[in-house]
Amino acid sequence: MIVLNGDDLAEAFVAACGKGPLAMVKLLLARGAVPNTRRRKDGFSPLRAAVGQRSLEIVRHLVSNGADVNATNHWETPLSLATHYGSLEIVQHLVLNGADVNGPFGLIPSTLAIASRNGHLAIVQFLLTKGAEVNRNSESLAPLAACLSSPSSDFDFAIVQLLIAHGADVNAQGALLEGTPLIIAVDRRREVNVVQYLLDHGADVNLRAGRQKRSPLEVSLDKGNAACTRLLLQYGAETASLDNSQREQMQGLLSMKSDAPSEDYWEDSEGSRSI
Repeated sequence: MIVLNGDDLAEAFVAACGKGPLAMVKLLLARGAVPNTRRRKDGFSPLRAAVGQRSLEIVRHLVSNGADVNATNHWETPLSLATHYGSLEIVQHLVLNGADVNGPFGLIPSTLAIASRNGHLAIVQFLLTKGAEVNRNSESLAPLAACLSSPSSDFDFAIVQLLIAHGADVNAQGALLEGTPLIIAVDRRREVNVVQYLLDHGADVNLRAGRQKRSPLEVSLDKGNAACTRLLLQYGAETASLDNSQREQMQGLLSMKSDAPSEDYWEDSEGSRSI
């Protein structure tokens, strides 16, 4: 029989938790493996490995044997990782066993922001029912801003509506994206109904943000976004500060048919940022 101890046992145990089967995890625990050990090369814990493998049964077994559900690894927690992967059942199990719904801390996006950015509506709903703060980390990347900055394939308008219904600050200015939710929505070429929803729920049409202190209208003009430009003007966007080039751009966009927004408006949201 091969005897493992120290770093060898930790390495084997973390590997087993990341690959399975559960029987091997149980065997190594019986031989002295520690649920909160760390693998030397990357600092991974057994629980982190199990969450990465999306193995609910191993997660359950580790938690029942004392694994720390709030342990961090480079600011990542088991809950934030499960949220990133969209593993709803693992998220639920971790939270019901003490995982902090408002972590990680500092300038790291919150778990709710991670769920919002990745389009995991069911997880957003669950976290909110368990006390997740809707404006957590608004100084860096609040959940609403995170959602609006999502790749097109992950964006879910229902999450925007849900966050605002729970009190999300529609005028928050975060450090990571340097823009208000409205500016982010315009910059990422969200559909007009998304922009209008923000405006209807209190977004300041003239609030400037970012290093260049640009307005939503200036961002819209830079994007060649006819439909959005028209909408912002309807909601009172100021034009006094526009230079001649911007005024010409605006007139050109306004001359387009109202039912035919410019091609650029429908481009993929992964284009370059101009905030």
